[in-house]
Amino acid sequence: MRKSYIWLVAALTALVVAVPAIAITNGQPDNGEHPFVGTILFRQTDGLFSCSGTLLSSTVMLTAGHCTESGGQTNSATWVWMDEVVDVDALVNRDRTKYPTIDDFLNDPANGWIRATAIPHPEYADFAGFPNTHDVGVVLLSTGVSLGEYGELPELGQFDFLDRAKGKPEDRRFEVVGYGVQRIVPKKDAQDDWRRYKGDTTLSGSKSSLTDGYNFKFTNSPGNGTGGSGTCFGDSGGPAFWDETNIVAAITSFGITPHCTGVDFSYRADIAETLDFVTPFLSS
Repeated sequence: MRKSYIWLVAALTALVVAVPAIAITNGQPDNGEHPFVGTILFRQTDGLFSCSGTLLSSTVMLTAGHCTESGGQTNSATWVWMDEVVDVDALVNRDRTKYPTIDDFLNDPANGWIRATAIPHPEYADFAGFPNTHDVGVVLLSTGVSLGEYGELPELGQFDFLDRAKGKPEDRRFEVVGYGVQRIVPKKDAQDDWRRYKGDTTLSGSKSSLTDGYNFKFTNSPGNGTGGSGTCFGDSGGPAFWDETNIVAAITSFGITPHCTGVDFSYRADIAETLDFVTPFLSS
């Protein structure tokens, strides 16, 4: 089980340049707090990968652009899982006679995965145009998921007041949620589960050469109790929620270190580039 899962994680987490983000570090199990956050499994030209995403309605999921496209090619196949814990054992140890390939297994709705269609932002181009990367995408589920509540888009410019990242850290706290690696210990296995985690994180800036008003920079260090949680492999596309609400302030995008330490970056949801692209899917 453990060996098979580590093999699967290795196959799922080698996403794009700039070390795209992966699972919540220094976090804790979600325990049902965010049932509208799911994991996305998708096939691109160089393999099978995973991300996270937020349901904004029963069929529309918000995620990162690099979770929907690579090298100018949209995902050839996409699936969504909404339960808190992914049934890795069923996936890895599937009946090879009934399901010769992983795709065969994922395409059978009896196994819990929902087939979906990935749509990248039309201007997303593998992090070109940095820092305005347009790293946002949507995933349209073939079967709706009925929930009592969903994630919500922010108002345009809702978080402009945080551009200078001034004030007490507790006034700049967000909650990040996603599936993936809880921690990375060099040369050792990171974890043996695949589930939804959550954690508080602190905004440390939105005005720099890496942010420039398009990205939020979050701390990725516990800081002896003064910092918070961060994102890591598998969290890409997941939400940074504002102040204990369902409002998605930003979409987990990338990090700049290979071991999920230091800081990480999320593409803002309260900017026109995101809202103009996503909103029509919710009104159609």
